[in-house]
Amino acid sequence: MTAAEWGRQLAAVRRALGWTQESLAERVGVSRQAVAKWERGAALPGPGNLLALRQCLGGALPEPPGPAEGAVQNTPQTADASPDPAGAEGTGQAADPPVPEKPAAPKGTGKGRKSRPWLVALAVLCVVFCLISVVTYVFTAVAGAYLLLVTVAAVAAWAVVCKVRGQSAAPALWGGLKAVGVQLTALAVAAVFAYFIWLAGAGYRVDALVPLTRREAYSAPALSVDMRRHEEDEGPYALCYSGGAPVDGYAQRYLLVLKGVTGEPEVSYESKNFNIRLTWQPGGPDEMQYYLVQCSGKRSFHLVVGVEGGEDRIDVMMTSGDHSIYERWLADLEELWQTYG
Repeated sequence: MTAAEWGRQLAAVRRALGWTQESLAERVGVSRQAVAKWERGAALPGPGNLLALRQCLGGALPEPPGPAEGAVQNTPQTADASPDPAGAEGTGQAADPPVPEKPAAPKGTGKGRKSRPWLVALAVLCVVFCLISVVTYVFTAVAGAYLLLVTVAAVAAWAVVCKVRGQSAAPALWGGLKAVGVQLTALAVAAVFAYFIWLAGAGYRVDALVPLTRREAYSAPALSVDMRRHEEDEGPYALCYSGGAPVDGYAQRYLLVLKGVTGEPEVSYESKNFNIRLTWQPGGPDEMQYYLVQCSGKRSFHLVVGVEGGEDRIDVMMTSGDHSIYERWLADLEELWQTYG
C-alpha cells in the first residue's frame, strides 16, 4: 500500500464518521494542514500522532505503509532524507520534499475557537431577549420556554439519529446541554435587564402635598366621624383614607391624619420595594397633622408613612366593611380635594 492509497482510506474513514479535516485535527492535536497532507499521501503521521489516530478511529484506521514501501514519515529522521528522484509512484517525476509536521499541540488547543460560537450565540440571545423584555417580560418568558422546548426536541432527535447510525450520542447530548445552558443564561440576563428597566420606568412621584387645618379636615362629615373614633389612640399613628385620582397611569389620592409627628414630611422613592415613603419628624404625643396627598407612577405602588428613627411604618390604611360608608368616605375625599387641593 502506498502513502497515497493509505491517505485515501483515511479520508474515507473520516467522512464515514461525518468529521471534517479540522475536527479530526482537533481530536488528534495537530493542524488541519497536517491532516490534509496525510490524506494526499504527501506525508505520514509520526508514532505519536499515529497512536492518537488509532485512539480516535479505532479498528477502522488502516495500517500505514512502512518505510520499505516508500512512504515518507513526518519524523526528524526522515525530514532530512533526500526525495526519491523516481517519485513515489515511479512516474519519473521528483516527489514533493517532505514537510516536517507541526508537533502535536498540547491538550486544550482550539478550545477558544470551539467556544467562540457559543459565546456569539449567548450574546445574540441576550440582545434578543433584552429587546423583547423592553416590551414585556411575558413575551420573553414565552419565547424562552418555546426555544428550550425546540432545543430539547432537536437534541433528542439528534441523539436518536446517532444511535441509528451506530455512533455515540454523547456529542449530541453534550451539545444540547451547552445550548440549554446558553439559553438559560440569556434568560437570566434578560430578567436582570428587565428588572432594572422596570425600576427605571417606575416614574414614582408625589404630585401634591397639601396641609390642612383641623377645621378643614373635619369639614368632611363621614370622615370626621371615623377620625373622632381614633382621637384618643396613642401616637404616633397615621390614618390613611385613599381614593383614585383622575390622571394617567397608577395614581391615588389620600387624606392623612397623623398624631405624634411634626414638621413637613421628607419624600423618598423605593422603586425596588414599590414604595413611596413619607417620613415625619417625631412630635409631641398629642400633636396632630392633616394632609391631602396625591401620588402617581407608571407602576403600582404603596404609600408608606413613617417617623424619623422609627423601626417600622406607622400608616394604617382605613377601610370599612360597610360599602355605603366607604362610598361616603370617597365622596368626602373628593369634596376635600375640590375645595382645598
